[in-house]
Amino acid sequence: MTLKFRAINPEIDAKLTNKWRRDPRVEYTLRTSFRQSDNEQRDYLAKKEQSHDYLHWIVQVNGTDFAYFMALDYSPADERISWGYWIGEQSFLGLGALIPPCFYNFIFETTRIKSIRAEVLSHNHKVLSMHKKMGYREIETTKTSTHNKDSILEHILVLDKKDWMSDSGSLRDVQADFYIPSRANSLYSLIKL
Repeated sequence: MTLKFRAINPEIDAKLTNKWRRDPRVEYTLRTSFRQSDNEQRDYLAKKEQSHDYLHWIVQVNGTDFAYFMALDYSPADERISWGYWIGEQSFLGLGALIPPCFYNFIFETTRIKSIRAEVLSHNHKVLSMHKKMGYREIETTKTSTHNKDSILEHILVLDKKDWMSDSGSLRDVQADFYIPSRANSLYSLIKL
């Protein structure tokens, strides 16, 4: 099995990511609900593609697209980044636990990032449990509003590089190919070693 985090092409990927993002299964785990056209999604992806504070990929397994992944909110003072992903193709849900270790290994091995922040809504039990098993520590619980609930708890978690590199065991072997943006103002150019 080959996992790849490929480049986003807004012209090609707008329709696919828009379909995934509108899926009630995906929306249930997110704060927001988007109802935009494929053209608006294309423009959004193009804008994010040029952002100096955002990286995103389509995740593939053996050449088949199945998930959207983003890294954002770089904090230079803390050498920290946030991230999130959603699996668009339901038949690939079983691969969900492989995506985070691929990212952790990539980001900790190739950048100066010292910690990764994750925000998980309290009803997303499986992802919350997975994060804690992978070494995240909860630093805060806050109330937030979402499109499908008036108020819900959101867990703020942090994974430290030193903990991941020393305690992750066989998960350190989980690797993927990552597209690395070459433009000078990309987030990756700001954080790389």
